Amino acid sequence: MRSRTAMAALAMASAGIALPLAFTSPAYADASGASPWGEQSAGGVTIPAGVLGHDISGSGLKINYEKGTFRAIACISEWRIDFYYTSNGKRYKTSKGATHDSCSRTGVRTIGKATLKKGLACAVIYSHGRKLTEQCHQITK
Repeated sequence: MRSRTAMAALAMASAGIALPLAFTSPAYADASGASPWGEQSAGGVTIPAGVLGHDISGSGLKINYEKGTFRAIACISEWRIDFYYTSNGKRYKTSKGATHDSCSRTGVRTIGKATLKKGLACAVIYSHGRKLTEQCHQITK
């Protein structure tokens, strides 16, 4: 038969584990991804002409910020980064970025807090009105 001391220790240890699990704050679900565009040859090796990075920080359907960044081998001008969102296969929101006339090899666009629906959150980079690439994250509750 187990002693009362051992049983009490087991009960306290179990409670010590169960309580933190029961009262934990929601986990943050950050996401990062990248999507290349075009091709360049360098020393006989084919590499992307540029890469679009897309980061989301948040929890569940609430985001703290969303950021699109790019790096390109050659300068791109008249560029912009848009964000768009779909739910059940239908676009419900687009956040169009400003067009930058200057020639750049790097760029960034960040937006703040938002509440999204389940579906996709996507970043798209354009140059001269032509889509170069996009990168999407699945948003789930």
